[in-house]
Formats: sequence, C-alpha cells, structure tokens
Amino acid sequence: MQIRSAFPRILDREYPVVKPEYPLLTVLYLLRMKEVEAVPLAQSGKGEGRAVFGYSSLVNLLSMGPKRFGAFLKEPCRTTAVPLGSVGMDQDLGSLLDAFGAKRLGCAMVRGTDNRRSLVTLADILDLYVNGSLSTKMRIEDVATPIFSVPGKTPIRDAVRGMFSHRYRRVFISGEDRYVSDRSIMEHLFSPMVLEDIAENPDKDFLATPIERLERIAPMPVGPLTTFKAAARKLAANRGQCLVVNGNEVITQWDLVMKPWLAGKLTIS
Repeated sequence: MQIRSAFPRILDREYPVVKPEYPLLTVLYLLRMKEVEAVPLAQSGKGEGRAVFGYSSLVNLLSMGPKRFGAFLKEPCRTTAVPLGSVGMDQDLGSLLDAFGAKRLGCAMVRGTDNRRSLVTLADILDLYVNGSLSTKMRIEDVATPIFSVPGKTPIRDAVRGMFSHRYRRVFISGEDRYVSDRSIMEHLFSPMVLEDIAENPDKDFLATPIERLERIAPMPVGPLTTFKAAARKLAANRGQCLVVNGNEVITQWDLVMKPWLAGKLTIS
C-alpha cells in the first residue's frame, strides 16, 4: 500500500510551522495550545526535516540548573529540534514504519512531488487498523509493557529522567490508577502562572515540583481478548491516552503499531 493511498489528503493538513530562530518558549506554547505531536521547522530545499517535540525539550531541561531554565526558553528552537524521518507519497507504508523505527519517533515528514510537506504520526496509522487496512494475529497481551510507576512525591526532574531512561512518555503514580504524561508536565511548566513565576523568581527550581501536583490521567482498561482493531479505535478516539490490560500492563500507540511491525507480524492489505 502506497502512502498516497493510505493517506490521500495528508498534504492538505494544516499545522503550525516555525522559523528556526523562533524562541523555544513560543514553540512549546504552540505544542501546548494546539495539541499537536510536533512543530516542524521551516526549511528550504530538500534537506533533512527537523521538528520540536515537547518530550525531547523536557529531556534537555534535565541537565540544567534552576538559573538556566528561563534562559533556555528564550533560546532559538533549532537548539532542541530533532531530525525527522522522511518519506515520499509514492513510497509504501512499510517505508514509513521503517522511518518511525529508525528514529524511534512516532512521527515523520511526508513529501509531495510539488514540494509540499506534512507530518504523519502513529495516530494516523491507528485509523488503518480501524478501516481494516492493517491487521495482526498477535494478542493484545503480546505488545503490552509493565507499568512504570514512582511515588507521588517524586520531583518532575526525577520523573522525566525515569521516563527518558525507559523510553516512556508517561509515568504512573504509585498506589493510584492514574499517570502523569509528558503533556501533563508541559501543561504545568508552561502555564501562564508558572511562566510568570519563572520571570519573578529565576533562581527557583521549578523541576522540583512533586508530580502529584500535576494533572493525573486515568488510563482506559481493556481485557486480554480485546482485538487490535478495538484497541486502535479506543486510542484513536482518545489521542494521547493509553490502555491498561490485566491491571498492570500498559499499551500505547507505539505498541499497537510498531511492535507487530518489528516482529514481522503486521499485515498490510
């Protein structure tokens, strides 16, 4: 299946694009308000596409002391932009999934013959399960991952460090059936109230805030016999969410799409 056939209107999609010299704070604000996966940087020619992700920007904060936090937000967004995989509209869907796997990112740049570009994400792939274009004989339990949890008193800094080391975008609160995501952290750190506090108290360690003070999200429980199509429909309708099976294992967009693909067990009709 060609990408053109899978996503015929993908190049018509509108999304924010910023210049590389834009302040990082502006781009993170767009990520927070527009609820998009990434904000790509404007580029000329056929060079490698780059984009700013909230998750990678949070990771960059780990190496900074409190005094660097405010200055970091004023830096050009190109300093935290990461390379994107890139595919053409006439390439097959497998090339797109390979691009996801090569960059360990659920987002890639799609190029048209008329120099138009767009982003395609794992959320788009989920729709192919729903319409029957994708299928697998794997069981939902085969792609689940044990829940990663920390105490509610854990500072944001340590939580992000744990998320990064496990390659997770969410961390559950010990003793609670709820989790904090990278977006929850962004919603807090880049809220108007916190940004105003940063300006007035540049020495304050804002990454020391306990994660129990952040928005906590309840996952969607599913049974072990849930089909991939049904699981994809749930995640497609609640983007950014995750599923929990057996009470102690989590399933994400990456799990549903990339694990069957990397295992050679994903069928593309």
